[in-house]
Amino acid sequence: MNQKGITLVELLVSFSIITILSLGLFKATLSIEEKQMINITKNNFVSFNSIINNSIQNDFLTKEINSFTQCGTNCYEIKYKGNEIKKLELNKDKKIISYGDVKEKLPNNYFFYDDINLIKYTSSDNENNSYILLNIPIRSNFNSNKKDIKIMYQYNGTDILKTNFKSYIENLYNTKASENGLVKDDTVDHNIRYVGSNNVVKNYVSFDGDMWRIIGIIDGKVKLVKEKSLGTYSYDTSPSDKNNGAGYNIWETIEGKTKPDGTTKADINILLNEGYYGGTYPSACYGGGSNANKACPTTYINPTLKTMVDENAEWKFGSVKTDLNNVLSVYEYEIGENIYSEHKELTSTKWTGAVALISPSDYLLAGKYEYCLNDENNYTTENCRNNNWMYKYISIWLNNAIIEYNSVALHRSSFGSINNYFVYSSLDVIPSVYLKSTTLIESGSGTSTDPYILSIN
Repeated sequence: MNQKGITLVELLVSFSIITILSLGLFKATLSIEEKQMINITKNNFVSFNSIINNSIQNDFLTKEINSFTQCGTNCYEIKYKGNEIKKLELNKDKKIISYGDVKEKLPNNYFFYDDINLIKYTSSDNENNSYILLNIPIRSNFNSNKKDIKIMYQYNGTDILKTNFKSYIENLYNTKASENGLVKDDTVDHNIRYVGSNNVVKNYVSFDGDMWRIIGIIDGKVKLVKEKSLGTYSYDTSPSDKNNGAGYNIWETIEGKTKPDGTTKADINILLNEGYYGGTYPSACYGGGSNANKACPTTYINPTLKTMVDENAEWKFGSVKTDLNNVLSVYEYEIGENIYSEHKELTSTKWTGAVALISPSDYLLAGKYEYCLNDENNYTTENCRNNNWMYKYISIWLNNAIIEYNSVALHRSSFGSINNYFVYSSLDVIPSVYLKSTTLIESGSGTSTDPYILSIN
């Protein structure tokens, strides 16, 4: 019997063989676990796909869609027959998709690689040959293959795919700002505005031939201004024995208060809201001091547009001082709470209603910054005037009437600057409105020859 022990070399060789076998077994075990995890993740995606696909597809197959409206980036509002409404929303950062009450998160190692894509085909006949193809873009980290969820809805030739007008403008700003003359201003609210010359901005809207212009998305709402004046009228006037017939710079008094002449509204407010919008002009309109009579307009708001006007819009009447040069300060005064008037106890800095006028900042901020230099004094220069699409509105009344003097309101002069003017004076009246949030775009590119056509949801 060999009594010789195991040599060091043999021991090392044995350890090496055991180590190699152990590593191989460990790798095999890891590989099995990884495959199990991948399979679990893939199975989770199959479950995710099934829940989302079935939830949407079942509705598409069993219900009739009245409208399919974009409500923002990766947001669509689907209105079914019977007024049932469901939102389809995708949150790329949180990897969550929701449809109605269904809310699902993508499994690990899957992600949304793009925005929701809609492909639309509209047939001219009345058969079910039109369709919307909804594509939800998904990829995995396992490979580069797409795992998109595709869902189709077939319908007759009537176009059901609608786009919210506010969302449409926001999308234009995000994708084609310079091509449309869209800029986000430097005010505290960072409103999206149409800025530049008439050759640059694409902001025309037509209501059965009645042309309006889009100022922008102001205070979260689409704001329009009429292309043409209703005529020249006083902001306000009064009998000769009240303030010497000069009128008062009060748009409307607060409840329970009256102006010194016993009335509650500025003459221009009555002309716009009771006459132009409401359909019944007063027995007399005014174009001078001491209630100088003038024939009222014969124009009324377009019926199509009227359905879209936000009658509960909040208008800002914060006092704008006439010695301000900085345009951004003008905006801050407009939205502020100050009233520089001896009649400040009679009125408010906010008013709720359908029709008013453009504000000083609407005009000032429509001028291109590099030419107007954010200074009101520069608005009289030719370069600034030529690069402000609103310069076409000459000698018009502006919204913020409340300044240092009780018989003076702000107006835009023919030189391009903003000055104060006696409220009994006769200047152009240009209506301005805010649109309802449910306003949709039907067609158009915003040019004067191809203006936007809108509808209401």
